[in-house]
Amino acid sequence: MILFCKALSRLLTYFLPIHPVDVMIDIISELLSAVLQVIVFSLIPFLVFLFRKRKEITFFEYIGLVRPTLISVKYAIVTSLLFVGVGVVMVFVDEDVREIVVAPPSVTGKIREVSSTGVALVLIAIVALVKTSFAEEVFFRGFVARRLMVWLGYIWGNWIQSLFFGAVHVFLFWKLMNPSLWVLLFIFALATLGGAVIGWIKEKYAHGSIVPGWIAHALGNTISYLMIVFVA
Repeated sequence: MILFCKALSRLLTYFLPIHPVDVMIDIISELLSAVLQVIVFSLIPFLVFLFRKRKEITFFEYIGLVRPTLISVKYAIVTSLLFVGVGVVMVFVDEDVREIVVAPPSVTGKIREVSSTGVALVLIAIVALVKTSFAEEVFFRGFVARRLMVWLGYIWGNWIQSLFFGAVHVFLFWKLMNPSLWVLLFIFALATLGGAVIGWIKEKYAHGSIVPGWIAHALGNTISYLMIVFVA
């Protein structure tokens, strides 16, 4: 997280001085929005952590923000490339899917409207690496999946958290853009299966670390955003 902030700071230092005030405001606003989303998504896990009877671990350990195994990172990268490949292919072969992801209400649709390539790259970095992937992994895999697996066991807990993850994505797309049933089913299937595989890697190979899931999520979002913003 610290390394990301340093890298982002350098990008901002390079791009901000040559752009108008309104562009600077957009970038700073997106950065603040990302930080706020991380805080909101971490709030419930933190409150539950505070009221736990057992205090032998830190909050970071509780949500799985710990060092992962090398094999789990490799599996995460391969998983990300496979899923993003399916998603990107659908964007180019299915007009309904493409119409949704390039529409202004969507994240990528909004970024496509930015005239500067540099500013677009900064926005993609903020959204893909922090606002979506990190915040969601903390909440869904670090908290929801953890609690469900404790209560229901690994299989039921993992599938329920992944179904919840898919349902939330469907709701957001439906609320913002009201896409066709086919598009909603595709989004649900991709998000649910992705969430299940990330949960599997977390529990079976990463010793409970959410870092591989964050890597998979961030890599997938970054590649798909770049393809949709600059190629689609």
